[in-house]
Amino acid sequence: MKTCNNDHMQPVEPAGKLGTEIASCNPSAVDTPLPQAFSRSGAFRHFVYSSNGAVLALVDNEGLSVVDVATNEQTYSFAQKGIIEVSMSPKGTYVCTWERQAKPDPATRQQHLNLLIHNVVTGEVIARHAQKAQGSWVPQWTDDEAVYGRLTTTGEVTFYPTTQAYNAGKPFSLRSAGIADYSLSPGSNPYVVVFIPESKSGNPAIVKMFSLGNSKAPVANKTFFKADKIKFIWNKIGTGVLVLTSTDVDSTGQSYYGENNLYYMSTTGNWDCRVALDKEGPIHDVAWAPNSKEFAVTYGFIPSKTALFSYKADPIFDFGTAPRNTLSFSPTGRVLAVGGFGNLPGDLDFWDMTKRVKLAAASSPNATHLSWSPDGRHLLTSTLSPRLRVDNGWKLWHYRGICVASHAVKELFQVAWRPTTGNGPNLDHWAKRDLSPAPQGLVGVAAPKPKALGGAYRPPSARNGPRTVPGAVFRAPSPPPSAGRGRQVPGMAPTPPPGANRPQQGGRGQPQPQQGARPGSTPSPVPGAVVDAAGAEKRVQALVKKLKQIQGLKQKLANGEKLDNAQIRKVESEKAVRTELSDLGATPNF
Repeated sequence: MKTCNNDHMQPVEPAGKLGTEIASCNPSAVDTPLPQAFSRSGAFRHFVYSSNGAVLALVDNEGLSVVDVATNEQTYSFAQKGIIEVSMSPKGTYVCTWERQAKPDPATRQQHLNLLIHNVVTGEVIARHAQKAQGSWVPQWTDDEAVYGRLTTTGEVTFYPTTQAYNAGKPFSLRSAGIADYSLSPGSNPYVVVFIPESKSGNPAIVKMFSLGNSKAPVANKTFFKADKIKFIWNKIGTGVLVLTSTDVDSTGQSYYGENNLYYMSTTGNWDCRVALDKEGPIHDVAWAPNSKEFAVTYGFIPSKTALFSYKADPIFDFGTAPRNTLSFSPTGRVLAVGGFGNLPGDLDFWDMTKRVKLAAASSPNATHLSWSPDGRHLLTSTLSPRLRVDNGWKLWHYRGICVASHAVKELFQVAWRPTTGNGPNLDHWAKRDLSPAPQGLVGVAAPKPKALGGAYRPPSARNGPRTVPGAVFRAPSPPPSAGRGRQVPGMAPTPPPGANRPQQGGRGQPQPQQGARPGSTPSPVPGAVVDAAGAEKRVQALVKKLKQIQGLKQKLANGEKLDNAQIRKVESEKAVRTELSDLGATPNF
């Protein structure tokens, strides 16, 4: 894959990782050369940009490499085979690497220190730690890089200063029995929240919030049941956190994904609450707006509901219901993308958050990853391996729902935008400005057409004629007694047999023609005269199902189980059910 530039604002470059090649490219014109082209070949596993986009850290089979993107020169390297993961501190001064933990050295019995902290400015490894779990290996940093923290195997959170100015450079710990997870807030005055699951003795789960460096008195506490796992979602300025709890099993049996609840906690300690959601079902996604004043939630059984809440968890706006499970605010906060991916068809809606109106709709089937460009004008959707081995590549969408670029790759593993320097977009300016008109899109890639209504629902049995009903044998109904003398229609006088004396035309007993009817015309059908075959078959299916339930209840009685009154009445109705089935021409074989 090659290097990419975005649009007319400023150069923003995504980079992609392809087993043997990693390069930057302009996503809207892949073959167009960039002013600062970047390309590397090798067996790459992972890459990560610094927050300002100036530095790129790469991991391959030989170890770690750190490259200056502007000059394409390598500024730091560390030879260590087996490195799998890499992360970077907020300012790009430190790079963290993780490899699988090996068994202790038989001679020294020392643990394998598999988590390393590299200072890429001085070119040295400043710390080594033992970290077994891959899922929670990434150290968390304060915005000024003065401290990083990690959860140890002993159930405590340890913080490590990187300078002597903080706590004289000495590590300090936040100790509480059974800490299972933690999160460090962004912002100039960092806070830390810890999660302690429910105990076997019946104590509820608890989340505690502390000011960093003061672990004696928590700023806020929140206790709740039904919490096996937890996810912390901080707002951008670090003044509030959403706590998403989940269980592995739904005790009500309504969902395969367990139960979810959402809570809000403030760093001031004077406000915490449960976010009230008015639709039953799982919580699919939660996202804070960049202004830190509101957040969006997609929740409920599919079709799910998406709603906007204030920072005090009061509902503000309802986006409606649709098959959606993904939320993503643009960096400017002006546009919200609401999509349905994974096992959903990939539909995507763009909303103007100032006017609260829907801008456009798009469709990106099989997308496994999406991310906004730093300028907030384009959304990149991509299909990556190994999640999906086919249809790998990316599409670039304008927030007006227009696909401006599409590129297919045989095998694409990772794709990311190159961050920009500076303080980011001016949120107030973007909230007030007029949005750009729709650009010209690609030929053949159009917005999804609204689905035409199919009319009244027709069951499968009524679409292609009658079908067999499991558990029932149909027989032809016996001919009526009047067979051979014409068909008798309910509501009409019976047809006399051949040879019978017919009344004279216009005589008493002769049906008079309808008003306005022409002589010899066919009379209008009488309501109920024609039997709906599909309706009869549907009724047979319901009766056969009920009869099977009755057989099950009778088996329970035979086993000595006690039935309630409703079940007893159902068993007593067996004779009536069989009679009705016989009248409909069905004979159950049980």
